[in-house]
Amino acid sequence: MRHDWTQLLRPGQSFASVPVALTRMAGGLESAFATLTDYGRQMRLHEDNENVPIIFNDYMNSHMGEPDEYKVAGLLDPVAKTWGREYL
Repeated sequence: MRHDWTQLLRPGQSFASVPVALTRMAGGLESAFATLTDYGRQMRLHEDNENVPIIFNDYMNSHMGEPDEYKVAGLLDPVAKTWGREYL
C-alpha cells in the first residue's frame, strides 16, 4: 500500500488536488507535528464545529493501541479541559 504520490509539473502546467496541509519546520518532527496539530485544531470542517464531540486517536497520542478503561478514564478530564468537549 502506498501512502504518497508525486506529480511532475513542467513550466506552465498545474495540478489540482484534494485539500491538503503541508508544513516545513526547523527543529525536527516534533515541531512539524505541533504545527500541523495547531492547524488541524483551527480548521472548521463542519458548520457546527464548536459543538461536535472529540474523536481521539489514542494510538498515535498516548496508549499506542493498548487502551483499557483505566487509561481512557485518565484522559477524560484533560480532554474536557483542553477542548471543552465530550470524549468519544
